[in-house]
Amino acid sequence: MSLKEVDSTNTFLKNILSNSKPVPEGTVIMAEDQFAGRGQRDNTWHAEPGKNLTFSILLNPTFLSAQQQFDLTRAISMGVYDA
Repeated sequence: MSLKEVDSTNTFLKNILSNSKPVPEGTVIMAEDQFAGRGQRDNTWHAEPGKNLTFSILLNPTFLSAQQQFDLTRAISMGVYDA
C-alpha cells in the first residue's frame, strides 16, 4: 500500500493489524512523506518528502528465534544499503 503522507508507516501497519481482518505476511506500507517516523528505543525522525525510503514490512519469521530476528533486520538493512 502506498500513501502520500502518514505519521509513521509502522504505526499505520499496527493500526491495520489491530482494527481489521488479517493482513498477509509480506504486506508493505510505504509513504512519500512520513512526518513522525519511529525507530528503536523510541527514536523519532522526520523524513524529507520524496527523498527517503519510508516503509514498513509485515514479516512473521517463525523460522527464527526471537534472538535471531534482529539479524534478519540487519541483513535486510544491509541489502537496502547495498542496492
